[in-house]
Amino acid sequence: LPISSVAVLGDGSYVVGGVFTQPRPTLARISSDGVVDDGFSSNVGDSIAGYVSTIELVDGGFIVGGQFTSPSNSLAKFSENGQADSAFNEKFQDSVGSVIDGYVEKIAIDTDGSIVVGGWFNQPSPFLMRIGRDGRLEADKGLPALDAAVLSVVIDDGSTFLGGAFTAPSLHLLRLA
Repeated sequence: LPISSVAVLGDGSYVVGGVFTQPRPTLARISSDGVVDDGFSSNVGDSIAGYVSTIELVDGGFIVGGQFTSPSNSLAKFSENGQADSAFNEKFQDSVGSVIDGYVEKIAIDTDGSIVVGGWFNQPSPFLMRIGRDGRLEADKGLPALDAAVLSVVIDDGSTFLGGAFTAPSLHLLRLA
């Protein structure tokens, strides 16, 4: 079954996410020599039931996005060893997770540590949101109104680039200042 995202950790190992059942459902860590990390798998356990579409490294761990409801809805943070970051996940669930009505397709970490989140959702804001490094929604960031999903987010040199199915305010590609 498919792997949709790979992130290389500081020690050279890989975290892979997608729609798969072996060695663990949806999320696994593989050493640089290709051996599955069973300790990681037992930490993650069956905490994500669904699929992972995106993984980004942050603060000594990683954030995953996709379609799942646990440990928080559609976005969750883990340490490099696979332990869920309960402080972040609970704040996210309290401020956003309880209202998000779709799934996360892509995330990117901004230079200030905030998380730009794109996907197929209308709540809490249509198709695009910004989450603080603490897991809370940053509603006052002046994000554009989009008419369809954000499928790609890239942050480079202070600019955020969005790609997706949207046709307004521009056709499929948008640069935010």
